[in-house]
Amino acid sequence: MQQRNLLWLLWGLMGLLVIHGCSPDPTSLVSLQDQPSDGTLTRTAEPVISNTALQKSLAPQTAEIKEIKTATVTLFPSNTSVLSDTVEHSVTPNPSYTATEDTRLPPDRWKDWDYLPRVSARAVEIYRKGIANGTDPRHFSVIGDCQAIPFVFLGIYDRKEYTLPPGQGYLQETIDYFAGSFNREGMAVRGGFTAASILSPVQSDPKYCQPGETPLDCEFRLHNPSIVIISLETWSKPDTIDRYETYLRQIVEASIERGVLPILANKADVAEVGGGKHVINPAIARVAFDYDLPWFNFWRSAQYLPNYGIDPNRDGFHLSQEGYSLKSQMALQALDVVWRAVRIGDEVSLTDTPAPTQSFTPTKAETATFTPIPTITPSPTTLPICQPQPNGAVNCIAFGYAAREKGVLKNDGVYLFDIDKRQLAKIAGTGYDIQGVSPDHQWMLLNEGSDLFIASYTGVIQQKITDQFFDYSPQGAYWLRDQRGVVWIGHRDEVLSVNLYDAAASVSQVISQKEDRPVVLYPYAGTDSVFWGEGSCSGFHFCEIKQVVETILSDSSKHPHDYFLHPVFAPDAVHVALFDPMFTSQPGYLYNDRLAVEDLNNPIASRRLVMFPPARGFMVSARLVDYFWSPDGTKLFVLLDDYSDYFERSLVLRGYIFDLPSGMLLDYAKIYGAYGSLNPQAVWSPDGKQILLALTEHLDSGEYAVKLSLLDILTKEITDLSGDVKLIQPDYAYLTHVFWVSPQP
Repeated sequence: MQQRNLLWLLWGLMGLLVIHGCSPDPTSLVSLQDQPSDGTLTRTAEPVISNTALQKSLAPQTAEIKEIKTATVTLFPSNTSVLSDTVEHSVTPNPSYTATEDTRLPPDRWKDWDYLPRVSARAVEIYRKGIANGTDPRHFSVIGDCQAIPFVFLGIYDRKEYTLPPGQGYLQETIDYFAGSFNREGMAVRGGFTAASILSPVQSDPKYCQPGETPLDCEFRLHNPSIVIISLETWSKPDTIDRYETYLRQIVEASIERGVLPILANKADVAEVGGGKHVINPAIARVAFDYDLPWFNFWRSAQYLPNYGIDPNRDGFHLSQEGYSLKSQMALQALDVVWRAVRIGDEVSLTDTPAPTQSFTPTKAETATFTPIPTITPSPTTLPICQPQPNGAVNCIAFGYAAREKGVLKNDGVYLFDIDKRQLAKIAGTGYDIQGVSPDHQWMLLNEGSDLFIASYTGVIQQKITDQFFDYSPQGAYWLRDQRGVVWIGHRDEVLSVNLYDAAASVSQVISQKEDRPVVLYPYAGTDSVFWGEGSCSGFHFCEIKQVVETILSDSSKHPHDYFLHPVFAPDAVHVALFDPMFTSQPGYLYNDRLAVEDLNNPIASRRLVMFPPARGFMVSARLVDYFWSPDGTKLFVLLDDYSDYFERSLVLRGYIFDLPSGMLLDYAKIYGAYGSLNPQAVWSPDGKQILLALTEHLDSGEYAVKLSLLDILTKEITDLSGDVKLIQPDYAYLTHVFWVSPQP
């Protein structure tokens, strides 16, 4: 945290970085002072006001609950698709909201709106609905860009870097009540964010957010706030301000639907517009008016600061120190006004109700047992693709596909892709995923939810293994190397277990202990042990691993490997690659970018450390994404992600091959325009001459497309196969597991 704050301080002091998301168009720099309501820029004398008058303008205001008689509320349906900054969208019509005796000033008079919020009955309704549904009354969140990060906005109240002005001691109660939220680096606030970024899964931090989650969804899941302060001040194209308003309305709707009460903040400048006309502030005012939400008029208060709260030595957009201080002070007062209004007569909002947990932590219980399930006789069918070539080779890819629909991530089928014919075939429908293939490439492991099957490559089920499969695991089953059975994770009555399925006898045996909490398997070619990760899962395919454990099959004894971080075992069952266990964060290193390879028979002493060229750029660090063994176990293909901590997204994926016998590291590939958070994978061809790269690409249209590329090991040439796949979804989608298979007729 200190390192990140230091970087921000250096950035702020030096003013060396020009970031599109938090920097205005240079042609839009204008004088920032009070302007007529019609939006026309005028140049008037700077207002002179005493400190006493400024204190008076920011004095605490009594919360006013406006009774809205015979009010009806009809919120227009949310557009659940992710919108892109690069796609034009029309403004969604205003929601139908009619109220009698409405004495509010209209949105076009936003400059005359009060400094601090007036809390409507509608706002109270939203808040109390959220509390009833389990939002945390002691938590608030912030949605914003570089002017809303805790280093410059509200963080001082958690860092104890403030002194309350005379007459504002009452605010200490609010500071104490919401302690922990002020300096929190939330998932929905970041330099470079725009209103569209909040709704895009590719902008989520993959370290904390589940696959497919937007920054907004992720923040609400992790922090569970009852109130959210929205301060989004940037938009790069003034002529498309309708899109800003569309996105802002979607953010507000999503918050209201969850019972999180939004507080909107306007901005002090007009730097996004050449010609000096406000466009963002009127849009914010319209949204606040239409939904009858609290807002605080930061622009109006900033008019009494030197240079209107804008740093005169920078770009006409960033605030001065006085501007940042005033904005934090006003946000605290607005939070106080809203909190005291919504809690009136509402004792439940003052309780210490904890946030509901979504983590799955199995309880201790007796070991589960599983009864044999009869073999299912398949019906004959013909494989449509992936037939052997004249030379006997079969170049075919099998993969599972998952897509997000209406906020829920689910399996969307299993596919075969014939590389030679460039043809795609769906062999299992919605709800199915592939977990593994048999060593002889004749059978697949498929699951449909908690049902786990052995199936042919035509999608015909041969045998049902269990109806208690733990499908939340990112890797819940695999085939033993000698093909005598299948290892799988079971889930019954809140108990997780590692199981060994005997294919000949059609029966499973529990090999873990009753207190174990296995959530992921690490496929291992040896026949004497099973490796699995112990931890908990907070979402579909999203699990946190506490430690890696080895179970000896001969006696079911358990042996922890505490230093194993993401182990990937070689086909020889001797070597293992893993994140460098000795790595510790040091200045300049934000992520683990060091790979270790060691001999299982002589661990630690045999360890070899693989170092990669560093990433370049401001706040850009290389992080190790994944690594994949060649079929003969002599090489590793390694993917590194050059990750921008400022934008919190990938800039480029780098591919390397590490040759184990010689210790040489070879630079093999660079993939631009692909996001590391979208599950990049690689798989070697059976002859070790090619590598298939698979990931999801976020298109300019806002859609998500499967991207397949073929890397030739000899020539280093990359062939794009995506045009023949054509798997495109309007919402987040990705490949779950990928296998290079050679099915025989």
